[in-house]
Amino acid sequence: QGAVNPKTNQVTPGTIEKETALTMENIRIILEDAGSSINNLLQVRVYLADIREYGRFNEVYKRFFQKDHSEITGGPDLFCSFHSCSAGGGFLFSSFSPIRGEKGEKMIKIIGFSGSRVKDGNMEALLADALSQAGNHSDVETEMIPLSGKKIGPCNHCNWCIGKQTEDRPYIQQDDMGHIYPKLLAADGIIVASPAHFGRLSGATADLIDRTRAFVHGNLYHLSLKNKVGGAMAMAFFRGGGVETTLSSINLFFHCHRMIMANGNYQL
Repeated sequence: QGAVNPKTNQVTPGTIEKETALTMENIRIILEDAGSSINNLLQVRVYLADIREYGRFNEVYKRFFQKDHSEITGGPDLFCSFHSCSAGGGFLFSSFSPIRGEKGEKMIKIIGFSGSRVKDGNMEALLADALSQAGNHSDVETEMIPLSGKKIGPCNHCNWCIGKQTEDRPYIQQDDMGHIYPKLLAADGIIVASPAHFGRLSGATADLIDRTRAFVHGNLYHLSLKNKVGGAMAMAFFRGGGVETTLSSINLFFHCHRMIMANGNYQL
C-alpha cells in the first residue's frame, strides 16, 4: 500500500507526513471493509526512501493506533527497510544504506549463494543464469556469492548469540561469514543453490545455513530474516541423486527463519 488517492487511484506525492497519513488511512479502510481493524495488525513493514525521515513518519504512524506507539514500543512489530527497526527488540541496524537506482527509486536486492566448492562450475553457471533473469528488471539488483574459496566454519552451538549479541556483532566466530551476515540482512530475496552430495546438500551449504542460527535464536537479531523471500536451487550428478532432499533441506532453512518460500507454477 502507498500514498494512493482512493478517488483517483493515483499516487499523491507530498511530505512524509501527508504520504504516511494517506497510506495508513488506506490500510485502515481496507481492514475495516474486511471486518477487521488496524489495531489487529501484528506486523507492519515500511519502506522509507530516506531513513532520516523516520522520526516524522513515526509521529504520524503512531496516531493510528489506540495504544501509545511512541518510539515504537508495544503494538504491531514495525520493520523499516534500510534500517530495520523492531518494536519487539528495540534495536536499530544503522550500518546499511538504501539501495537506489539511477533515478533514486528503491531497488530490490537479491543475493544468491552457490554452495559448490568448484569455482566457475555448473552450480555457479546455473545460479548466474537465474540471477541474470531477475536482473533484467530495472528495479532489481543482484549479487552472486560463491562459497568456493571462502572459509566458513560450522556452527559450534556455543549459544553465544542467544545472550551476548550486540548491535554491531551478531556472531562470535571470526571467519568469512562476517562479510555475509550484513548481506543477508540487507537483501530482500535470498537464493540458496547447492549441488547434491551423497543424496543431500553440500557441506559448504550446510555450514552457511547452520551459521544463520544467530538470526534465529539471537537475543538481538531474533528472526531478522523473517518475511524475506527465499528461493532454492539444486543440481545432481545423475537422476535421483538427491535433488529432492537438497531442496527440502534448503526450504526447511527458509521455514525456520519464517521466510516466504518462492515456488514454481506446478500445482502439486
